[in-house]
Amino acid sequence: MNAEKTTPITPDASPRTHTVSTQFYESAEPADTAKGMDTQAPGVPEGGSDLWVASHGEPHSRSLLAQREDLAPEVLAVLVHDPDPAVVAQLALNPLLSRAQIEDITARHPHLRHIFAHSASAPARHKGELPIIHVSAPNFYLFVQEVKATVPEIRALQEINREATRMRNKREPPLLWDAWMSVHSPSPFRPETR
Repeated sequence: MNAEKTTPITPDASPRTHTVSTQFYESAEPADTAKGMDTQAPGVPEGGSDLWVASHGEPHSRSLLAQREDLAPEVLAVLVHDPDPAVVAQLALNPLLSRAQIEDITARHPHLRHIFAHSASAPARHKGELPIIHVSAPNFYLFVQEVKATVPEIRALQEINREATRMRNKREPPLLWDAWMSVHSPSPFRPETR
């Protein structure tokens, strides 16, 4: 079983060759070869590889892990507090993020607010920082729910969105929050004049 197979490395079948041991392939179980190779890192307890990668892995590996939508809560918590902003940015569209986690991330990395504003869990004030034409329909719905917009206010916002979309090449579209403030009355943030 220690047979060795010699195969050429170059397409022109030059005399340069390398040796491949077939011992692993002959002793492997069929299920192992179907999956490829065992992904369990050496020295990592069974079932703990995601947590190990989140805590000790290279930035690229942590970034790939952050994109997964099946993370355990403790793995997600480690990634939320990752010191590398590039890794944290990969969490932006992960549906597992809670509003509190987004608040924590954007407090530590304010330059990532515009990325996390696209998350469904982002608070209305983050979504409001996007140009109105860049807000997805589900996020628009979540925004108007959170700010408790009335039907006439929603229609006015939709009209502003249509107009901004038509004029997008001629002028800068308004931010969602600015559009909201222009149609909302009375504003809870401005004192009423009597």
